[in-house]
Amino acid sequence: MEYMFDHDVLNIRRRELLHLKWTTRVYDPIQSHILSKIRGKDFDNLLFHKRLLYNEFLAKSNRKVSVCFLYIKLLNCFHQYPCQLSL
Repeated sequence: MEYMFDHDVLNIRRRELLHLKWTTRVYDPIQSHILSKIRGKDFDNLLFHKRLLYNEFLAKSNRKVSVCFLYIKLLNCFHQYPCQLSL
């Protein structure tokens, strides 16, 4: 019984170490490269313009249809990162 418990604990620890190695060797370098490309010269201007367009969309939709909130909720359900929707 003790052996089974120790074996399970060792398997969990091994998986944690493998994940840590993968994160430091693969994920972090790729993520930093992607962020360096995204955060270029006009990143803040791009975000501001994106939010401005989104607010205009909300204002027009709220004037035309009263189900705009439902539309936004549906969009958020289908996107893992709702703040990164391309409008």
